[in-house]
Amino acid sequence: MPQPDSASSREKSRQKKNVIQWQKPMIVMYQAMGLAALGGVYFFGWRALAVTAVACVAAFATEWAFCRGRGKPVTSAAFVTAVLLALSLPPTVPLWMVAVGAIVAIMFSKEVFGGFGRNPFNPALTGRCFLYVCFPNAMTGNIWTEPASGFPGGFARWTTDVMTGATPLDAFKRLGERTDLLDLFLGRTGGSIGATSALLLILAGVYLVYRRAADWRSMVGALAGAALLSGIFSLSGVQGAAPPLFTLFGGGFMFVAVYMVTDPVSSGQNRETHWIGSALVGMITVVLRTFGTFPEGAMFAVLMVNMFTPLIDFLVREWKQNKKAKAKAAQSEAS
Repeated sequence: MPQPDSASSREKSRQKKNVIQWQKPMIVMYQAMGLAALGGVYFFGWRALAVTAVACVAAFATEWAFCRGRGKPVTSAAFVTAVLLALSLPPTVPLWMVAVGAIVAIMFSKEVFGGFGRNPFNPALTGRCFLYVCFPNAMTGNIWTEPASGFPGGFARWTTDVMTGATPLDAFKRLGERTDLLDLFLGRTGGSIGATSALLLILAGVYLVYRRAADWRSMVGALAGAALLSGIFSLSGVQGAAPPLFTLFGGGFMFVAVYMVTDPVSSGQNRETHWIGSALVGMITVVLRTFGTFPEGAMFAVLMVNMFTPLIDFLVREWKQNKKAKAKAAQSEAS
């Protein structure tokens, strides 16, 4: 006698038919990333979109190869990883290198741990870190793309002119030069495709919070931690310390605070963990930028905190349980 069709079996059958599983929170993330992506095209030309397309194709192919064996569709989160990786890369990065970074991001940060929802580290930053370490000349060289200005900007070009120089963080780290804060805020500087304009990133962050697709505590914690420690270092006269606004607007910190620290999987399960972890990201970024060899420290800060997030979650749960136990004990004694 045939068994009645259940809701779970119908859902499994539907997933097998779909190649991609579209998730509503990821769609909101696409919309928020669109601001940074459009800014990347405006500042650096249509090659920025080609970088994004290559990352998406490589990420989809990698996740599909693993999901096929499990009989599950590719999650739309794979494209979020790909776009975030692309936006964090220099405009001049070779396209084959983009594909390698996307493959590493999906394979070694997600699939080896079991796929969607099980990644202990931020996948996009894992891919970028791999490229950063393996191909330092392409990722940290002094040849950067000059951002376009005026109308239509990069929308009328494949790519903008290449300049020989340094990013704002490079110039500050090596030469002590400070880029104008308005240029940092608007994005009129060299840098990664989607990480130069603090204005666009702030708008994206507001949209994510408004649509409840990201936890505002993580964003505020990261910004507060970085601003507080950089302010303390600056007032104390620590050599190489940048002032708070330069720290927040310069480099990829705002990009990390909006898109990376808020990753729901690798940021922990408790609100307290979000506050603690994000604040640590901000402070570690300042420490690495001030005392480290590389001018940008936000990427390493996120991955370092990701490593200890399960421990922070555990300690927070233990603290809550002990607090409840003490409250019950005090209540029983009073009665």
